[in-house]
Amino acid sequence: MSITFDADSVSVESVGRNSQVRVTVDGKGSDIAEALHIDDRLHDLEPHEIVNHVGAGKLLETMDEAEISEWLAGANVDPNDFLSAIGEETVLKWLNNE
Repeated sequence: MSITFDADSVSVESVGRNSQVRVTVDGKGSDIAEALHIDDRLHDLEPHEIVNHVGAGKLLETMDEAEISEWLAGANVDPNDFLSAIGEETVLKWLNNE
């Protein structure tokens, strides 16, 4: 993998095996994350962690009914886990367009 982003400073040190190096970069986390592919940004995150961080209401507001239906129909999604993470109250508000 290779990424390019703006950094304030960079340091490189030898790790000592197989010509590997350790690179330390000082920069904005958002700039670094933006340079990564979405799969790398979401690696090891559970759906409820994303919902909890973004906020269930905000997440639902950004999606329309067709997008949610398509996503929930996907093979890698457990609708019960998704709805539990969001919470019944938020889902009902969204369904009632409140």
